[in-house]
Amino acid sequence: MMESRRIFRKLCGFYYRQNPSLLSYNQTGVEAGGLFQPLIEQAASGDGGEGKGEEETGGWQAMEHGTEQLKQRGGEDDKLGRKNRSTTAINKMQSAISVPVSASQDPTVSIDKGILSAWSVDAVRLVRHQLHRAGGGVMPKLMYGENWGEGLGGGTWDLDVINESTPRWARQLVVDGEERIEITSIPQMCEEVDALVDCMDSYMECQRERRLEKLRGLGWMRRRWYYVFAVPVALTGAVMVGQRWGEIKSAFAKAQVKMMSFYVEHVKEPVDYLYHEFFTSSVRDKITDRAALEETRNALKRMLHTWHDDTYPDMPQEERVKRSDAMDVSLIEAEFEEGVTTKTIQNIITGDIVRMSLIEMQFLKKELLTAMGAIDDLMEANEFNIRVGSMVPAGVGIWFLRKIAKSVYYMFMPGTRRSKRETHETLRSILLDMERLLVMRDKPPPPPQRLQVGKYKERIRSGSIEKEPMVGLSFDDDGGVGERAASKSYGGGGPKGKEGGEGEVTLNENDWGMVVLLLHEAQTLVWREQRRFQKADLPNIFEDLAEIAGERGPVSVKQQLQILGRMARTYEFLSPQANKGELLS
Repeated sequence: MMESRRIFRKLCGFYYRQNPSLLSYNQTGVEAGGLFQPLIEQAASGDGGEGKGEEETGGWQAMEHGTEQLKQRGGEDDKLGRKNRSTTAINKMQSAISVPVSASQDPTVSIDKGILSAWSVDAVRLVRHQLHRAGGGVMPKLMYGENWGEGLGGGTWDLDVINESTPRWARQLVVDGEERIEITSIPQMCEEVDALVDCMDSYMECQRERRLEKLRGLGWMRRRWYYVFAVPVALTGAVMVGQRWGEIKSAFAKAQVKMMSFYVEHVKEPVDYLYHEFFTSSVRDKITDRAALEETRNALKRMLHTWHDDTYPDMPQEERVKRSDAMDVSLIEAEFEEGVTTKTIQNIITGDIVRMSLIEMQFLKKELLTAMGAIDDLMEANEFNIRVGSMVPAGVGIWFLRKIAKSVYYMFMPGTRRSKRETHETLRSILLDMERLLVMRDKPPPPPQRLQVGKYKERIRSGSIEKEPMVGLSFDDDGGVGERAASKSYGGGGPKGKEGGEGEVTLNENDWGMVVLLLHEAQTLVWREQRRFQKADLPNIFEDLAEIAGERGPVSVKQQLQILGRMARTYEFLSPQANKGELLS
């Protein structure tokens, strides 16, 4: 029974912490809530059937003795005229016997047996409800659930549902038209409470583990999901490659030939040409031989001059020379046409048609060599543009490969390095947060009147009194004290100017701490990623950040905002158009 009393002390303390409003003051005495007094009365009167042994009667002697000492201590305080010391004595006895009591002008203890019995039932009910919630459906059902009615032992244990239920070790009575609760079986209640106390640690540990589970980080596989996804894909690809290795090898060979051809046409030859064009005296190989062209022209002139002398001897000498030097074959065309149509047999016998055909062939040779020479001139004039243009596909391909490689690198190596664009975006975000804070602290208007929680209403349930906040809020006038206190949270005002105008606003400790954190983050970013900024801008950036931090002298919120505005105007990477220029970086 001593162990049961210890268990009840724990149970009483737990329930009292959940329902501190059970104690109330009155003008006639003190109401003390406890679990043990109705049990003492039943043990003394023989009620309860199974609770009449000497061990039980002796087990409650300490409670009665503690109550007598409490009354004696209160009487001594009355005799000494120091009633205000009764609270101290009562508190000492409360810690000794675990019976919560309260002090008033009359240091007597009054106990309501019905309320204390109801309190005992509520305590066990509340503990079962809390343990059921702590189990979370994982732990086994609580023992002695059958004491609370059919189905309640394994149900949801909703307090709104089982609020009016009475356990088997208690019963409801009607005394003078009022419902009362009386404990009928002390051993059954002790056994149930003992079982609840024994399983309390395991249930609370289950609740603690369930709540901590939500705070644990993701597992290794979920944090590296791309690895988990890549492994089966890689294995599947390896199997497919093994099955079609012949086709893949042939495709790779063709791709290699195409890539080599692409490399020669768009990289090697243009680079070689540019090198020879700028750094050597070698010339491009010509398609046409200039000497052969000149020899062909001279031969054609001689052939025409001889033909003109033989065919048109009456033509003036100057005319024949002029037509020969101009390589005019119009007369030959006319004679060739006439010989083919009217004098075919004669010209064949004399050989004039063969002679004219040879002259025509020499003329065509001259025209062909002249056209090839023109092509050489055209190629020589435009080869530079052609070579440079042929390198554009290679340059675009290299740029795309570089972007893809950078994206993959920053994806698999997060936090180690930042790209230029990411660095500038991060710095702009930090300065934006700083400016947002300073703008909100630059002479803000007074805050609205504070809202305070209103009054409470009392709700009586099963002999206990609980306080609940009423719906809605109340506005309490405190004479402006709350407004002044809230205004200080926005920033303290600096000293007024010499002319008596409004002073400059400075930051308070909390806001200064936030600004310092942002400044430290910005300085660390710029220091680590110096290669992403121009060397001429680095000293100015650090100097501006030092001015905002007040290292060059006290600064107001207005001055800090002006420094941020100057930085936005001065540095190109802080301008809104900075992202457009960094797309190709």
